[in-house]
Amino acid sequence: MTGMLGCASAYEVELVFVQTRNAAGQLLPAPVQWSQGPLQGVTRVQWGRVINGVSEAVVTIGGPAGVGICCDQVEAIQPEMYEIRIHREGELVWEGPIVDDVETSQGQPYLIHARDVLTWFEPEDGRPNLVNISYDDQDPTLIARRIIERNLTDEWATPPDYPMVLDHLHIEPVGVEVDYKPGLRVDFIINMLQELTDFGLVYTAYCRSIMLIKGADLTTPVIAQITQEDIDAPVEITQAGQEMGTIGIAVRPAADNEDPPALFFYGSKNSAYRPHYRVVDVATNVKNSTASRAARQAIKGRTVPPLVVSMAGGGRLFPTAPIQINEIIPGWTRVDFMTSGRGSQGICTQLRQPMQFSSLSVDWVPGQETVSVAMVPVGEPTDVDPIEGLTNG
Repeated sequence: MTGMLGCASAYEVELVFVQTRNAAGQLLPAPVQWSQGPLQGVTRVQWGRVINGVSEAVVTIGGPAGVGICCDQVEAIQPEMYEIRIHREGELVWEGPIVDDVETSQGQPYLIHARDVLTWFEPEDGRPNLVNISYDDQDPTLIARRIIERNLTDEWATPPDYPMVLDHLHIEPVGVEVDYKPGLRVDFIINMLQELTDFGLVYTAYCRSIMLIKGADLTTPVIAQITQEDIDAPVEITQAGQEMGTIGIAVRPAADNEDPPALFFYGSKNSAYRPHYRVVDVATNVKNSTASRAARQAIKGRTVPPLVVSMAGGGRLFPTAPIQINEIIPGWTRVDFMTSGRGSQGICTQLRQPMQFSSLSVDWVPGQETVSVAMVPVGEPTDVDPIEGLTNG
């Protein structure tokens, strides 16, 4: 199975030239990709995926393995004009623009650094928002899509859709309607996407696709059940009293700074626990319904001491883990983490914790592939009968 973790025997890195002008220097109506074939002398490939951020890839050519550098390819590469595509066992797993390359003397390896397509929207030189943004009662994912579409088709986008992503936007609505009205604010698009995560947006890049989604939750189909026996990392389960929230408070500033803010409350005064307050700020121009939703979101899953399942850093998944590499999409993929066993490798707390992947990191050299992941909980864990393996309640 080519998708098994840690088992890839072959990687190929394809060099791609992106043309934006014709031979006469005239702007093309749309960018065109031209494959320049596989890079020669690749000795190491590092790549990943990440939720609500920009992933990176590093390709090493030459170096200790004694493989020579193809100077013709090195001389051709121009960062931002060229991209790479990473193929794992013949399957495309990552692509994005080259942001810089590093060549040193004395036979040191040649390094290519690339970032995924979301890099076109981030500081320091990414696309800022240049259009007036004012949306009432729309889904956060649809707002995010509209921001991207409008900014990549205005007069300053030359040629239109220069990152080549508009045909690859994947939308899965959050299912809520919010107000988002920053107006004409010149800020990087990635910062606006980050603001919309407060209302439920999740974004990530998967090869060429930009996924604007609600994120995995308890309604998401379970791809696999994973236990600590599948992970080469210590697993910790914490009953986090300080993460509680019995009363959520959203604070909306008044239009006139001299007036007091409006406060929106959600929660119960009759909790069995002493009060725990979670305070969030919302924009001046949001509606009451949006502010109330923010107060409710502030204590979601926190009304009792949350059980937090965590790993020390990125846990390496063993090849026997019941999941394949292109099933690991941060924010999208849901698995259930199941504690099992006792003793030196066991955990007394028996539970089933719904999880989503937050990052994937892969490091390949000929003959060895390491796959590391980070996961975060979605929803609350459920107890599992240690004998029958059934959910209680």
